[in-house]
Amino acid sequence: MPYLRTKYILDTDVYIKRTAIGKEVTDAGWASFERRLRDERGKVLASYITMKELFIRLANSSPDYYEANKAPLVLLSSHARIYLENPPQFAIKKILGIDTAPVGQRRIQDEWPEVIQTLLASASIAQACDGVRIGRELRSFDFEHFKRIENWPQERYGEILTRVRPEPIPDDARAIISRNLLEDCELKVTKRRLDLLQHNLDAFLEMQMWLRKQRSNLNYNYEAPNHLTDWGDTMQLMYLADPSVRLITCNRKILDRTRSSSQSHQILIWPDEFEIRPG
Repeated sequence: MPYLRTKYILDTDVYIKRTAIGKEVTDAGWASFERRLRDERGKVLASYITMKELFIRLANSSPDYYEANKAPLVLLSSHARIYLENPPQFAIKKILGIDTAPVGQRRIQDEWPEVIQTLLASASIAQACDGVRIGRELRSFDFEHFKRIENWPQERYGEILTRVRPEPIPDDARAIISRNLLEDCELKVTKRRLDLLQHNLDAFLEMQMWLRKQRSNLNYNYEAPNHLTDWGDTMQLMYLADPSVRLITCNRKILDRTRSSSQSHQILIWPDEFEIRPG
């Protein structure tokens, strides 16, 4: 069997806490992580969800904090070696061997390095929108358009879960979610494909089921801003379809909600895995 190098995806909160004042992700902890990378000859992958969240965080910056809020992107761009497509495209390709990216279009993951370079060269949201000269090129990034496009799926997700709240959870909910994924990717639904998705997206489906069970929790508002981010946490778990991927996060709730999943060992919690405690 060929040796599989471990691939690490760092959740948004790890980049933010590593670069924040006070560094909740400490120098010692970071050094421990980098030693593991070297020892395992591992690679860091930049996930679509992490980049989306960091871009939106920058888009929401006040002028005084724009420069400081670029720091997580600086760290990501210096560390990541591979930029990933969106989670459904990644999962379908990994599990079924089908590339669902639009034919003839440049792949979104190929654009990320240029987008990051543009944002890091900009001094403000206005300059990023108007254009930044990089070499002979004038590059721009429309923050408002990006926010509208990228916020829509999670807002729609919150609306749907709110609307179906009074309904009982069907016994075949996992199969229904898998079917919806195939249909969203415009793929034919077959029993074999449904079985493969349910087996290889276990953590993603476990999180989906946890969210659906919150229907009976009247204190859980699917459309509250702090709960809309559960959509990104859920989608990110699709990357675990690759058994060599490890998701590193400071959000312990992700592991708590998927602990019974066969993929829970692929979720690593910072600080538990890396921070060195005295004594």
